[in-house]
Amino acid sequence: MNLNPVNVLIFLGIFQSLVIIILIIVSKSFDTTHNKLLVALLAVVSVSLTPTFLGNSGLIEKYHFLAFIPFHLALFIFPVLYLYFKSIFGESNFTI
Repeated sequence: MNLNPVNVLIFLGIFQSLVIIILIIVSKSFDTTHNKLLVALLAVVSVSLTPTFLGNSGLIEKYHFLAFIPFHLALFIFPVLYLYFKSIFGESNFTI
């Protein structure tokens, strides 16, 4: 496993996203629409960072089955980000 500073920062970003997701879910204000969308956004970002971390750290060369796991969700970052901003700044007529 190759841990250079970039890989450590990517891993810390994934870990921070997971911690914030857990804290939001455990809190009492999870029922609001913008908190649910924030959890979805953080989940998509952390899952999208996972292939970069696995590729840069050399884990894909060591464990070949990791190359076939569909982690590429970067396409969904901007639609979820749009819905998140719309739920905060606009009048949200939708519920999740």
